[in-house]
Amino acid sequence: MKEPSYIRCPICLLPSQRIVNGDRYEFACLRCGSFKITGTAQATIHSVLDTPDKRLDFSSYLSENQHLLISTANLRNLVPHSRPSVTSRAEALLHALARKFPEPGLPIEINGTDLKTVLETLTNCSFAST
Repeated sequence: MKEPSYIRCPICLLPSQRIVNGDRYEFACLRCGSFKITGTAQATIHSVLDTPDKRLDFSSYLSENQHLLISTANLRNLVPHSRPSVTSRAEALLHALARKFPEPGLPIEINGTDLKTVLETLTNCSFAST
């Protein structure tokens, strides 16, 4: 497998890692998570995600549906038509916390140092444009 390069995510435009694998690109994004996208879909995605709200909605969808392959055949069907409600997003957050910390009553520790290190590293990288 090839070495990752650092580039802006084609969905949310935040820093991400990208691995080129033929006509497919594998992304590991801080907001969207892991996904794959074909070169053709990446070249046309801006026409579907033409507003910041659509980008945010699709990023949210990807973060909840990891490892999807986005292609021109499924792109328009994958883009959600409405943003999830606050209640459903809060429920998803609680479910994720329950999976990560399954024993009730124990304190939850979130290590901000690791995240800060990752963000500082990514901030100091020069990014190619998508």
